[in-house]
Amino acid sequence: DGRAAVSVTPDWLAQVEKILFIVAGSDKRAALTRLAARDQTLIAWRAVERCARVEVWADGEAWPS
Repeated sequence: DGRAAVSVTPDWLAQVEKILFIVAGSDKRAALTRLAARDQTLIAWRAVERCARVEVWADGEAWPS
């Protein structure tokens, strides 16, 4: 898919001062809705739930209505 990725643990992420998600596209809306709802079944939420600050930048297509 041409994307580069790095794997980190939730323990490592908990030490990060601020996490920034940049989200684009309507295909991400469902996941973003679940993240905003703090859905414990969503891996992304479980990974960042102990972070001091989580910020989301999303385009109009991705942002939940």
